[in-house]
Amino acid sequence: MDNELNKEYEKEAEAEERKFSDEFRKQNVLEKVLYCYDKKGWKGAKKMVQFAREDVKDAFGGGYDEDLTEEEYKIFLKAEEERDIEIFIDYFIESLK
Repeated sequence: MDNELNKEYEKEAEAEERKFSDEFRKQNVLEKVLYCYDKKGWKGAKKMVQFAREDVKDAFGGGYDEDLTEEEYKIFLKAEEERDIEIFIDYFIESLK
């Protein structure tokens, strides 16, 4: 009986950890991109997005997953094309609800 309960609690804890990790990742990406956007405009934001998509895998000795998903990257490209950073911001705000 206790083993079954322990397994259930472990599954719940792992699900919460994944959810928390993804929320943290999203907040982190949004903050980094917006900081660069505020400092250097679209050029700065694009550099940060490229880092989050590609270079982060090799940074700090490697072993990291990319910070920006394919869907998030496409949203950024749409925002850049339309010159409306609010598109990018709104996507993250909605996904964090």
